[in-house]
Amino acid sequence: MKKILLVLIIFITACFAINTPRKDERNFKDIFQEEINYAEFKTYIDPDMGCSFQYPSFFSQESCNDGICCVRFGYHANDINMVLELKILYVRSSTDVYKESISSGNLNSYSGYCYHSHNIVYRHRRYVLTFFYPQDYKHAVTRIIRNVNEWKPCKHRQNYF
Repeated sequence: MKKILLVLIIFITACFAINTPRKDERNFKDIFQEEINYAEFKTYIDPDMGCSFQYPSFFSQESCNDGICCVRFGYHANDINMVLELKILYVRSSTDVYKESISSGNLNSYSGYCYHSHNIVYRHRRYVLTFFYPQDYKHAVTRIIRNVNEWKPCKHRQNYF
């Protein structure tokens, strides 16, 4: 009886030790990269212009006070800042030629930060979706960058793009 009790105590202790959660010792960038791969993306649809884009569900909407930005979503945690913003500008063009470009680079005004931008000019409007992120997180945010690259602002509206 004592042997069975001893074996049972050792078994319970071993099960408890195996199932005890351990602190994740990875750095935040590695954890962030893993989490964003499984993150849900939401779709924002501009109520006035009808254009849309996808953003990670853990980003929160922020105010845009510059007079140009239509909407901005950001993530600010662990000393990092990431912002995804949409701008719609009116342009003076005499044709309805469709022009599209993607650009990226370092931000001169904020060292250590980069931008990735998708510009579309069509029907007297310039649609600009820009993502700002820390330079050392470039690999971790490839899913967001891919969404910016594949962005079609009015894909839900027929015969627009």
